[in-house]
Amino acid sequence: MSRLSTRTIGTVALVALAILPLALVAVNVIQSAHYDAMTQPGSQLALGEDGWLITAGFFAAGVGTLMLAEVFRRTLPGNRWVAVLLALTAVLNGLVAGVFPTDPNGVAMTTHGAIHNFSGLAGFLIDVAIIFVAGRAFRTNPVWRSFSRPSLVWGGVAVAATVLMFILGGLHLFGLGQRIAVASWLSWFLTAAWRARSLGRSSDTVARLEVETGTG
Repeated sequence: MSRLSTRTIGTVALVALAILPLALVAVNVIQSAHYDAMTQPGSQLALGEDGWLITAGFFAAGVGTLMLAEVFRRTLPGNRWVAVLLALTAVLNGLVAGVFPTDPNGVAMTTHGAIHNFSGLAGFLIDVAIIFVAGRAFRTNPVWRSFSRPSLVWGGVAVAATVLMFILGGLHLFGLGQRIAVASWLSWFLTAAWRARSLGRSSDTVARLEVETGTG
């Protein structure tokens, strides 16, 4: 991976992260006759027709998040926590979510369902934390400084969206709440990947940071 440019890794992150929401929309349409997006979590789509697309989307999201972690490892050499937290959520929201499916409605919770639910909740909370940690780290970084204030505002929106998810869950609208929460942090991930891609190898600052961290 060290031979790949930051632009290339950002592009891979952007494409891989976009696969999951596209898969969710596609499979939701396929299963629209018996799936209610307002009340059911997105992961339950993996249990029905063409559900393998959702599982593939989880794995793709994990890969994309790992690529984004590599971008920040290179371009935030003074702060390792953003990359570490991204790597952790890549495992939770990607590998674990793909390997351990959720349970269908109306059945007793299974071990794999409990693992899926716990990793999903932990991953969501970490995703929100990442936006704040990154936003603070961006303040003193020449590459990302302009994205610092928007990230902190974005983090506030993500917190509100996560709270809303639990409120809507109590109103039997968990599916809607979950989609709003996911959109709040996934949109930041996609934007960060896009910005990383736009940096490119031609940026003198990125090239210097890559040399400092041994990735250039």
